[in-house]
Amino acid sequence: MSHKKFIIKEKYQEVAQTTVFRVIPEKEEHAFSFFAGQHCKIINPKHSNIDARFFSIASCPSNKEYLEFAIKTYGNWTKAVSQLQVGDELHIAGPFGKFIWDDYLTEVVFLVGGLGIAPLMSMLRYAAQRKAVTKITLIYGNTTHTTVVFRKEI
Repeated sequence: MSHKKFIIKEKYQEVAQTTVFRVIPEKEEHAFSFFAGQHCKIINPKHSNIDARFFSIASCPSNKEYLEFAIKTYGNWTKAVSQLQVGDELHIAGPFGKFIWDDYLTEVVFLVGGLGIAPLMSMLRYAAQRKAVTKITLIYGNTTHTTVVFRKEI
């Protein structure tokens, strides 16, 4: 599995302890297509433990400007990632996973908590962009209203 270099284009604090990263491929040929709901394997080359972690893609597949990931800080690796700046790089492999949007669905119910919203944001954004006629019910739990990721957009 080959990791490609991506550059952090934008970074912002979504809610306490959750940072959203928008990344672009270092080289045009490193860009890849994905299905709404898939995830990637990410390496932080600046971290002393060049370990990888998996994160769901939150951006819509039709968005060719960037890939978006929401990462919660809860350990040394994610803390190191949260300290990266615009212009820093991440190494990304993927996409992976079969939990993907199906255009033939007529009704869906999503039950999710916390950052489990990330792959669903990709699906919801994709469904909205395609003007899907699917009836979607989202049940999204969080500890408090201040921890609701993507609250304004939802």
